[in-house]
Amino acid sequence: MRLALIISLIIYAFIFNAPSVHAHELKYDSLKIAIENSWPPYADENGQGYSRDILEHALKYADIEYEIQVEPYTRALYLTEIGTTNACLNVTRQKSTEATYYFGTEPLLYADAYFFVEANKDVSFKSLKDVPDQFNIGVIIGYEYGDIYEQEKHRFNLTEVRSQEQIIQMLHTGRIDGAIMFDEVYKYNIEQMGLDENILKRVFLNQTSDIYVAFHKDDPESKYYADKLDAALKALRAEDAKINHSGD
Repeated sequence: MRLALIISLIIYAFIFNAPSVHAHELKYDSLKIAIENSWPPYADENGQGYSRDILEHALKYADIEYEIQVEPYTRALYLTEIGTTNACLNVTRQKSTEATYYFGTEPLLYADAYFFVEANKDVSFKSLKDVPDQFNIGVIIGYEYGDIYEQEKHRFNLTEVRSQEQIIQMLHTGRIDGAIMFDEVYKYNIEQMGLDENILKRVFLNQTSDIYVAFHKDDPESKYYADKLDAALKALRAEDAKINHSGD
């Protein structure tokens, strides 16, 4: 009886005094984040741009150690999906991406994407639902263009390319009928190409994308880091709002 009691006490002590496993104790030495290389001014060929500036500011505010690796967008997504990297950006939060990645609550930024045609093309579409079947549309490989696009894209002839410059040239020369491009990206590229912004025209706003950091969905650490990043983004935005308000 005495021996059984001693054994029970040893087991009890082992279970209840063993170190607890919490997210903050499992924290990586360095969070690995993949950034795309073809979405300027948000992320250029070196991964530099608006998105990285916002991300790094928030990560430093949250005291998170990190490593950045620059990849083509589709590879950045893939590396995060399989867990080789812990996270990637710039990912639009929509049904298709929510099924694959873990997201926090705070976007890095918002980006407007428009449906473009040649300037002299007479169309009166109000949304993708109005665009006729078999319309030749240019898009970037692997990019997200919103839930309506996912519902309607099967009706179109899609030309998928790797750069915004290709889309602009193809649309300008009549090789495609229309294209979806993010507005700031279009303005940046048209200037870099030395072309007049008015060679193409915006027909309608396709969507305003919530651009996020997407985390590996099955990683138990993802919620911990997403929560820390959310808190940092909220705090930084509150500080900016306070500064802007005091300057009014």
